[in-house]
Amino acid sequence: MTIKVSTISSSVANLKIFADSVLAVGDLQFLPHTGALDTLASVLITDKPDVLVLDASEGADLKVLQQVELELAKYPQIHTILVSPDQSIEFLAVAMHTGVRKVLPAPVDASSFQEALRLARARMLTAAQMGLADHGGLVIGFLGVKGGAGNTFLATNLAFTLGRQGKRVAIIDLRLAFGDAAIYLGNTGAKTNVIELAQQYLLLDGAMLEASMAKVSDNVHILVAAATPDASADVTPPAIEKIIEVARSHYDFVVLDLSNSMDAVVLKAISLTNILYLVLTLDIPNVRSAKSIGQYLRANGYPSDKMQIVANRHLSGEHFGLQDVEKSTLIRVFRTIPNSFEAVSNSINQGVPLVELAPKDAVSRALKEWAENLAPHRVSSDVGEGNGGPIAALRKFMGFGQ
Repeated sequence: MTIKVSTISSSVANLKIFADSVLAVGDLQFLPHTGALDTLASVLITDKPDVLVLDASEGADLKVLQQVELELAKYPQIHTILVSPDQSIEFLAVAMHTGVRKVLPAPVDASSFQEALRLARARMLTAAQMGLADHGGLVIGFLGVKGGAGNTFLATNLAFTLGRQGKRVAIIDLRLAFGDAAIYLGNTGAKTNVIELAQQYLLLDGAMLEASMAKVSDNVHILVAAATPDASADVTPPAIEKIIEVARSHYDFVVLDLSNSMDAVVLKAISLTNILYLVLTLDIPNVRSAKSIGQYLRANGYPSDKMQIVANRHLSGEHFGLQDVEKSTLIRVFRTIPNSFEAVSNSINQGVPLVELAPKDAVSRALKEWAENLAPHRVSSDVGEGNGGPIAALRKFMGFGQ
């Protein structure tokens, strides 16, 4: 497997260091680009890199990093390395929010850069061995760190919003003990549930999977949970792996509604995700639980850079700041979802996705922005606005102003 490494740098000397390092590490294809970071969008489109190296040795202000964030949000699978002379805690935190995996000090050191490349290559090879490095759909896991955090609502409504953007989306309800994801989207009914499909997973193919799913819309299908968990023991890690992998090969996005039981089935599902959203509300029990779950997953080999926190029902002026959450959990806060109790309750109780029931609601706008970042289909003038995105939120809490 050859991994593509794209670099953007205005320094010929640094490009030479990058080229020599790529050669020293081996099994890497080097794609150099001379210029500033404002060429990032075109490089991502033309190169489709596995690893991206951004050389900001001459400095990068917050405006530049905000643009980097918007571009990298479209390609969450890319392993991004940033070179910068600014190694302050404030800058590193902002860089983390953009989707950067590693920040190296400038002037660039060849040995440190080679080590970063080797780490990136190891992760790519591991992903390939797990079957995640092909051109299948993106697997997104939603895990509520505590009951009542709003995990199922966000999972189902983001999936529906992605479907409205023309993406084929599979929702898999893995809350085996009385999961109810289908109710959030109208409970359209299905002939088969996840337990029954797991019982015959050796025969599973794309046609069988799609025939087993409830059709929320032309683009959004859901594999529902069983009415009772009596036969949940039949849902084994190999069965879940087969279901998810078949879904990946037939859908643009696979959205997993996960329980926080951390049993073998949940851990297998988590290991197959490209992104794991930990959904919480900003209170002590939720933050402590997120910290414990993060520690547990890291101890079991799940990469920290694939975990992202979603702060639900967020209100400005809450006791916990987003920076406090990140310091406690060592996981970046990817997104905040505003509190809109009446609209969300009406959506759940009526079984109508919020973006259809109340398209102008603040939570609807946040869902549309989220879906746009994952699957951009147009140039949007309001991307980065609304809840402000991670950069704006971090600037506020760090006192940088708006």
